[in-house]
Amino acid sequence: MPQTLIEELRKGAQETSGNQPDKLRRRKLHGKAVTSLLAPSLAKIHQYLSEFKQHLATLAPNTNVNFSLREFGNLTDLQQTHYQLRSGDDPLKSVVFVAELIGKAPVELGFQYAAEASELIGNLKQEGLSVREHSVRKEGTPEQTILMEIDAKIPIEMKFEFNAGQQVIDLTVVNFEELGVRKHTFAIEDINDEMLDELGKYILRRKNTLLKGDVSWGFDKRLSERLESSPDDSRGGLAETAEIVVTKLRGILLKKEDSQNLQLSFRDLGIEVPEKDFPYRLGRNDVMGMVLDSSHASREHATLIREDAKILLCDHSNNGTFVKPDGERMFRLKNGQYELRGKGQISLGKPVSDEGKNTIFYSFEGVQDK
Repeated sequence: MPQTLIEELRKGAQETSGNQPDKLRRRKLHGKAVTSLLAPSLAKIHQYLSEFKQHLATLAPNTNVNFSLREFGNLTDLQQTHYQLRSGDDPLKSVVFVAELIGKAPVELGFQYAAEASELIGNLKQEGLSVREHSVRKEGTPEQTILMEIDAKIPIEMKFEFNAGQQVIDLTVVNFEELGVRKHTFAIEDINDEMLDELGKYILRRKNTLLKGDVSWGFDKRLSERLESSPDDSRGGLAETAEIVVTKLRGILLKKEDSQNLQLSFRDLGIEVPEKDFPYRLGRNDVMGMVLDSSHASREHATLIREDAKILLCDHSNNGTFVKPDGERMFRLKNGQYELRGKGQISLGKPVSDEGKNTIFYSFEGVQDK
């Protein structure tokens, strides 16, 4: 019977360290003390990662990585190292596994970027890049070019959170396969030895089946539950919305005087989003919401949510969401929220352009005081 990854690492660590029983025993007792406080499914993950990290610290494996900075360039020949395990914001409901990708020397990058350079640099720093210096050429023109020097050091984070309401484990992965965030969900019953073995392989970048697709189990489940609870005419409306990818060219958004619903216009299609259709999703995935056939858009790029009288645009993409409120400057929203007010334009993954076929026009006047 083939060894699991953790058995392989345990055997190698024991041979490397001379099998130091006292040290291993202390670590094991500490791990048990922590896991006894966690939700059972999260405790399994913590216990596995605790032993996993200890063996990696002893073995110090060399994991070579080529890392994508998306449209900004690539970092090559990085080493994955400095594994740590800690608690999240809520110590009883979250476990965070971190590491770093480290290269031998700083890297110089150059690329065209038409939007605000300082905002881009700020967003890249928030994502973990250490930007030493940068300069801008042909500033304010369509050929604007940004040159920067960055440290070859990328922080990696995997955050496991117990979602009591949905009874699932939510996983947020930061800067693992490329710069940015990916989110996944696991059913409680799927947190077993097989899944944990695939998790270890995933961390060490070996062939694995941990994340089979971009759409998480939780998203599929919540979508199907909502469709099952929706009336037939609502399902038909959702199916029609999914077909907007084949409609042609842009549309002009018309304000409805007394409407409190969000108005969207995409190409030649006008869409009114009533309160019952929130959350309303934007991206390349053809389920529930607006579908954009764009290489710049993620499958689940952004979500519109309604909180009382507010509409919030929530970005959870790799490339960010560009927003240009009428009469204001365009900005890039990255893994954050923005309240939509009045009118404006939205573009997924690249700057807003009046000629852009994937520009989304929005209008929301909110609840008016009588």
